[in-house]
Order: sequence, then C-alpha cells, then structure tokens
Amino acid sequence: MATIGAVAFLPRWTKRVRTDGGGRDPLGLSRVTESITDHLLQGIITTTDRARYYSFYCWSLWHIQQTGQSRKFADFIREFRRREAFMALSTIVANIEASPVGVRMVGPKLKAATQAGVVDCDFKVLPSNDLGGYGQYYAGSLLQLGLTRHADGIDLTTSDLGDPLALAFDKAVEGTPYLKKKRWQDREVDLKEIKQSASNFSLDSLSEPFASTERDLLRKLFFSLDGTTRSERSTLRRHSLGLILHIIGEYERNGAPVTNSELEWQVVHAPHYFRQLWLADRKAIAYEVPAAFRVCDSFWQQFCLHQFVAHAIETLLYAVLEVLSTEPSGVPVDQICSRLIAEEFRSEIRDIAGKNRDSPRMLLATLGIQSKPSASFCRGKQAEVGLLHVKKIYRRFQVCR
Repeated sequence: MATIGAVAFLPRWTKRVRTDGGGRDPLGLSRVTESITDHLLQGIITTTDRARYYSFYCWSLWHIQQTGQSRKFADFIREFRRREAFMALSTIVANIEASPVGVRMVGPKLKAATQAGVVDCDFKVLPSNDLGGYGQYYAGSLLQLGLTRHADGIDLTTSDLGDPLALAFDKAVEGTPYLKKKRWQDREVDLKEIKQSASNFSLDSLSEPFASTERDLLRKLFFSLDGTTRSERSTLRRHSLGLILHIIGEYERNGAPVTNSELEWQVVHAPHYFRQLWLADRKAIAYEVPAAFRVCDSFWQQFCLHQFVAHAIETLLYAVLEVLSTEPSGVPVDQICSRLIAEEFRSEIRDIAGKNRDSPRMLLATLGIQSKPSASFCRGKQAEVGLLHVKKIYRRFQVCR
C-alpha cells in the first residue's frame, strides 16, 4: 500500500509542449545532425539553397569598407542592413515566387511602395538579428571557408578568397542604378530603380552570363579546386558535392529527375542508406557508390541512421504528448505506457508483422532476430526489406498522424 500511495506524489507532465512547425527541436537531437553535416559540408549552409549568398555577403562587407562610411559598429550595421534589404527586395521583384531570407519583411515594404513609388530599404530582414541572414546563418560559414576574417569587431573579406569573390559580384552589378547613383546612402530607393537593378542583384541570377566569373569562383571554392593543400573536411565537402551530382545524374540517366517533394529521400536516404534510387510510380533500382566516394558515403550512412533514430524518438515524444493532451491533471508513466500500446497500436503491429506480437522480442523474431545481430545480418535484412517497404510504412504513418 505504501508503494501505491507514493505513486500519487511522483512528478507528472502537466503542460503540453508544441512540437509542430517553427523549426523546434525539443530533444536537441539536431545537434548530432548538424555536427555530421558540418563535418561533411564544411562551410556550406544546409538551410538555404542559394549559392549567391556567399558572394553577396562578401561584396557587402567589402563594399562597406571601400566606401569608407562605417566609422562605428552602429554605422556598419546600418550600411550592411540597407544592402541586404535591397538584395532581398531585388530578389522578390525579379521573381515574386522567390523566398530569400527576410521574405516576410519584404512583402509589406513592396506593397507600400506601389502607392508611394519609393521603397524603404533601411530595415532588418530578420527582426531578431541586426545583421540579418549573415548574422543568423552565414557568418560562421564564410569564416570557415576562408572568405572573411575578424578585425576590431567587424568582419572583413580576406585578400586571397573573399576579395576576388566580392569583386566578381561588384562587376555583375556595376551598371545598375543602385551603384551608379550610390543608392546605398539613401534610406529610400525609387521602385523603378529597384526594378532596373533587380535582375543583377537577385539571388537567382547566378546562372546568368554576367555572373560567370562569380559562378566559377564559387565552384572552385566549394570543390576546393584552388590548388592549395586540402584538409580532410574540405575533401569530404568536395566528395559530398560530387556524390550529390553523381546521384542526380543517375536519376536523370534513368529518366526520373529529382523532385522537390521527394528530395531528401531521393538524394540522401535512398542512395546512401538503402543503396537504391527512388523513382516515380513507387519503383526503385540499385545504386552503386563510386569507389572514390565510399569513405564519404559511409559518413552519410551514419547521418541517415541518426535521422531514422531521431525520427523514432521524436515520434514517441509526439505520442506521449497526445496522451497528455486530454489529461490536464497529468498521467503516471505506467498509464502512459498502457495507453501507447493499446489495441490501436497492437492492430498496427498485426498489419506489419502478420500476426500478434506481444513483446519486442517477439516482434524482432518476425525479422529472424534471435540475438544481437551482426553487421552482415543487418545488411542482408536491409536489402530484403528494401526502400519500397520502408516508404510504404512511412507514408501510412504520416496519414495516421
């Protein structure tokens, strides 16, 4: 009786925690993922897909120094903010569907400009950071790539890598009204001048002929083609990018180009973990990693494994929170466990395993696992189960949620 009475005084989780949207990571599991991707893609941001940010931010830092207007850090922030705001505005003007960092702030500015004829370019694209996307995401990356250096509290471009990239961007935009009329000095810029400058300043213009030098420098930077001594991390970055290009090429060779809706499965999980390419119409074919990239590929396998484990743990947290959502007074741990393995869960297990499985041991026995599995056993079962079966279960789970 004493034990039963003590249970009533154990701590209970009584407040629901939101885990949907907003980039939340309630269990901190993304730290492992970030560590792996930082090792494999040193200096390359994985949260955005526009390479021109690297050259634009180099140009901004370089141009502020060249114009000599920032005498205090507050002046530097203002000068940087105006240039980044103009770039974000130009990107949206050039393509209304674009989504640069700060897109939520840019929309209202452009809407107001349709009435006034001028656009306010003196605003933070990210309200939480004075240096916008650079301060939030890119400062560390540019430093890792050797494009910038710290000096007296202000970031400067390096002479060997940062300056040439900044000069290439400057060449691409030198004919715009923004530069000719020195509009970076003004708080407001005429909407017509933004439209005239938009195509050259847009993040999506890296493929244009006027950006050829800029594009070539970025390619050499990312693939470490500058002829200097390469570190292990720069080699892994080069091999990771090479793997991505090889995988995309294999999809195209098989008549199934990579799609945004299946990007992660097609380029990462399917080829690296399952050794297959995920094609249209629920088809999959074998994928063989080039010999030169096998070491890098082994790291990406670890990345995939962590992603699957993290997904499982976060899904368990989600299920626990669902149980707690209807119990404002809290629920003891044993009752949470009982509800999680109720009939609905058992029914799902029966559908997957083909019969009742009342314990984890019995469920593992369905896969022929009677003891600690060896590496060769796991590889065999991985091939036996295959990508198509995993995708089927994953999609059914998403529907259930």
